[in-house]
Amino acid sequence: MFGWKKQQKKSKYRNEVCEYRGIKFDSKKEMERYIFLSALQERGEISNLQHHCQIEIVPHIVGYKEVEKKLKNSTKIVKKEYVIQKAINYEPDFTYLDKNGNFHIEDVKGSKKTLTKVFQLKRKLLRALKGIEVEEIYTPAQPVEHKERKQYEGNQE
Repeated sequence: MFGWKKQQKKSKYRNEVCEYRGIKFDSKKEMERYIFLSALQERGEISNLQHHCQIEIVPHIVGYKEVEKKLKNSTKIVKKEYVIQKAINYEPDFTYLDKNGNFHIEDVKGSKKTLTKVFQLKRKLLRALKGIEVEEIYTPAQPVEHKERKQYEGNQE
């Protein structure tokens, strides 16, 4: 009406959404890390590279309550399922297996300042409940470490 254009809100950490081969990335560093890991996968150094998959940290809790269901001539009591607590999930930037079959979770960060309280809590929960370390990546070409780690056999989508 007045010719004003709504300015797009700037990202909190000044990152720009990027796209590479039809895949969207939250930052340029994340895209560069993907290109680096893809090259490692093509050389056979890693396998099963996934981008932004869901890892369940704590499952949801379901409860049941009895509810009256009205029929034509009568009522019937049925058990109805409801969620008491939603699941707590973590969506890392990348997951993959190294040559030794060790499961890796990586999260690309701009700097130590970008470590949110939620990220720190989820990282600690993964370590405590599943024995899995989240690797923070600050440089796209940071080498992949092949140290001993616990095998993760959880749901990967």
